[in-house]
Amino acid sequence: VLKSKVKVLRDRMEQLNSLSQEELKELYKIILNNDEFSEKGGGGLGFIDMARKSGNKFGYEFINFDDKFNFFIFEVLVS
Repeated sequence: VLKSKVKVLRDRMEQLNSLSQEELKELYKIILNNDEFSEKGGGGLGFIDMARKSGNKFGYEFINFDDKFNFFIFEVLVS
């Protein structure tokens, strides 16, 4: 992950970990109806969908790799 993206990604993980299942459902609906898409063509629903379906909090870590990149370790328990 580009170091310049770490703060945004960390903030997103924290936001999703703080939401209840009902709040995740509402956020999913809002983004689905937003009609805005990222540069990759998605609306940003991937992490939200994983949080909703797993019912568990995300584990994550950023490890320094070099001047430009960090490793992003992402863990989600699917039961």
